[in-house]
Amino acid sequence: MKLAEVQPTPSRSTSGSRSPQDLPSAADHAVTLPVSLLLWSMIGCCLLAAAMWAAAVALGPWHRAELTSGLTGMSLTLVMSMLGLLVMSPWKRRLAVDWMTMWLGATVFRVLGTPVAAFLLYSAASPWLAIKPFGLSVAVAYLATLFAESAVLALHFRRCFPT
Repeated sequence: MKLAEVQPTPSRSTSGSRSPQDLPSAADHAVTLPVSLLLWSMIGCCLLAAAMWAAAVALGPWHRAELTSGLTGMSLTLVMSMLGLLVMSPWKRRLAVDWMTMWLGATVFRVLGTPVAAFLLYSAASPWLAIKPFGLSVAVAYLATLFAESAVLALHFRRCFPT
């Protein structure tokens, strides 16, 4: 019985260099996300925003109610961001193309869940919270955590799949 000879595929070059078609694609690899980096980036963004909020209240004409409302809104946003991270389950190995769908789902969860949670919290504690600083702080903290999470994910995937 004679063994068949292996012929090079048309996409592979015979000179030893690899063509772009031969490189592994992101769809072929299962990866996990950097959980601790995601968590610390969210916490860091919210702490930085809270420090800036406290400094603005201390230097400006505002009172304790504005400080309390702002810090409460940022705390709520941090909790919702961490819940969104739990929804995504970044410690599980998944295909890289599936991670973008999971991240989109977690972002939609936060986009819908954060205003609902903010409304419920404000409704329950409205005598103690000022509405404008509360709403502004939720928006600032939400955008800060979204940008930080996007940067961490982009950096992670760039490292995993260099071009």
